[in-house]
Amino acid sequence: MKRVEAWKAFLFCAVLFAVAAVINVSMRPFYPPKKVQQTIVLPPLSDQAPAPLPQPAESTSPTVADTSKPAEIVAPPKIWPDDFPPTRTIRIPDRVRPSTGVMDLTFHPGDDLQFEIEQWWTLKFENIPQELEFSRNKMMKDFKTPETRKGRTRVKPGTEKAVSVRLIIDKKNPENYKPLPPIDSKTFGNLRFNYRKLQGLRNNTEFMIDFEAENTDRSRTIGLAIHGPRTLSYEGEVALVGSFTDSDGTEYSITQIAGLNHMHSLPSKLASIGPGERRQASLRFLQRSGVVGRPTSFTFRCEFVINPDFTTQTYSGYRPNGELPPGCRIETLIWEIPIRYNDE
Repeated sequence: MKRVEAWKAFLFCAVLFAVAAVINVSMRPFYPPKKVQQTIVLPPLSDQAPAPLPQPAESTSPTVADTSKPAEIVAPPKIWPDDFPPTRTIRIPDRVRPSTGVMDLTFHPGDDLQFEIEQWWTLKFENIPQELEFSRNKMMKDFKTPETRKGRTRVKPGTEKAVSVRLIIDKKNPENYKPLPPIDSKTFGNLRFNYRKLQGLRNNTEFMIDFEAENTDRSRTIGLAIHGPRTLSYEGEVALVGSFTDSDGTEYSITQIAGLNHMHSLPSKLASIGPGERRQASLRFLQRSGVVGRPTSFTFRCEFVINPDFTTQTYSGYRPNGELPPGCRIETLIWEIPIRYNDE
């Protein structure tokens, strides 16, 4: 029998005891430690109010604007002349001594004058200096208005010297500005001519007359054209049988026709105006002499070709022979037209 050494046996036994101890400890149940109860003793209640709690420190985060407060109102900029009182008022005419004539006036730096001008009175500045400015450029021309016209004139800011001006005071005659008499309409059967207006063009070297032709018949169509001469001087010439003259005896030549045709014998030139319809037309005239006058009235005379019962089949197969087409007649329209100029 083999003999075991003593130290090996001792080591083996020590290992067995260590393994048994580890197993014994791991198999024990775990019990949590017992909590120690602490008793809190409160002081007796008192009648005094509790001390206020300490407030937290202010936050450094950005604050939101309080919209409940009204925003600061910024005054609008001042506008001349309404926001500035005048330094002086001049009434025309003078209530103590109303008269026309010339008035010399001196504006000093800072002067802001208000002019009050009654109806029919006019005020005109001669040689307006650059140092002055006006609130109304037409305050001197609206003399027909019944209310008192008001206008402001001041020395421009920054001007350091006095300014002298001359003013012309005048009064218009109300009798010269009564309403012009109306131009009566002209009627030929069921066709009525209504005057509209006379307009001066190119510094009154040309004039344009506007009118309308109205068919008052409720069942028949009317054919209408301006009567022209038998022959023309050149192809495309605008011509009529009639005249346009002014009160000075000046004659004007027709240069343009709009809204109607001119004809002598061609029925195809007739314009159709249906029952109850109206046709607008205008004629333009040029002064022959080239000398601009100042007439007070014009006389318009024009011949028209009229077919009182016109249809598109009326002249089917008809061959013009230099005479008026069948069923047509000629009527002469004459208007006496008084005028007035804008500067009167």
